[in-house]
Amino acid sequence: MVEHAKRLAELMKKRGWNQVMVSKRSGLSQVQVSHILSGRRFRLRMETVEKLAAAFGLTVDQYMGKSEKKEPDPLTQQFAKMLEGIPENDPILKVIEDIILGEKARRKTKS
Repeated sequence: MVEHAKRLAELMKKRGWNQVMVSKRSGLSQVQVSHILSGRRFRLRMETVEKLAAAFGLTVDQYMGKSEKKEPDPLTQQFAKMLEGIPENDPILKVIEDIILGEKARRKTKS
């Protein structure tokens, strides 16, 4: 198993995610995720790594295992637990995602 495949599998196992969940959260196709996990795609473009990192709420360095992710603050943990109870097809998740992604875009613009 190559480095990306191993790291992706490890993160998926920790979260209890399957390939479809990674695909939805990253914007990659399920086939792309499958190819990464199987080692068919072992050289990933930076854009792909960034999408995978973002899907797991990590920086690229954290995704690659180069730096440790700090434990989320209690409010973030509480918010995550609330989201776990919402079915994946509930439209409110898209609204929340748009708010979060919009905030990230505003932060990048200010930098």
